[in-house]
Amino acid sequence: MNIVFEGVNGAGKSTIIKKLVSLMIQDNMDVKYVDDLDISTPTFSVLANMFKSSPFLELKTGFNTSLTESLILAADYHYLKEMLKNVEGYKIFDRDFFTTLTYQSYFLEKYYNDDKLVNCFKELLLYDPKEINMIVYVDVDFETSLIRTENRDKRKFTWEEKATLKYFINKLKEEVINYSANKNIPLLIIDGRDDIYENANKIFMKIKNI
Repeated sequence: MNIVFEGVNGAGKSTIIKKLVSLMIQDNMDVKYVDDLDISTPTFSVLANMFKSSPFLELKTGFNTSLTESLILAADYHYLKEMLKNVEGYKIFDRDFFTTLTYQSYFLEKYYNDDKLVNCFKELLLYDPKEINMIVYVDVDFETSLIRTENRDKRKFTWEEKATLKYFINKLKEEVINYSANKNIPLLIIDGRDDIYENANKIFMKIKNI
């Protein structure tokens, strides 16, 4: 069973997932946690360097174009998909293609202004996606995301990064809701500001009922 968690920076996904995995292990459920930066992939070191530079992947030193970064992220996603497709039990994904699709489509449009390129990237990313059995969207408002991310990374966002974050918060949620509706996939939207244990237990009970 594949369970995908999505949400913007600072939503609290990873913290909730850790509590959820603990509940599942206590219930003797076979569960595997899949980080959004998985050390087992061939692209891990490259991606780690990219994320270190900025919370948003744009044109950075060492990468000539945002297209390069987009393709590396797409390759990483597909590697994990292939590696885990025959793994039994419950697989909890801390982010999946939704984030990459939303973030990188934005930057490709921004830097290239080429609809054909953006559509090609989307088709590449969505090619033969794994079966998703449940999506959990951890929802937070802009201010919460900004404060948590700045505190976590010990840095202040630029005005451009703030504007980008506002766009992502709306667009990512829209992408997830539309995909869930089109594919008829169960979707649970929770408030990332609520109590962590209550959120984890709510998700745990939803999983048990699917």
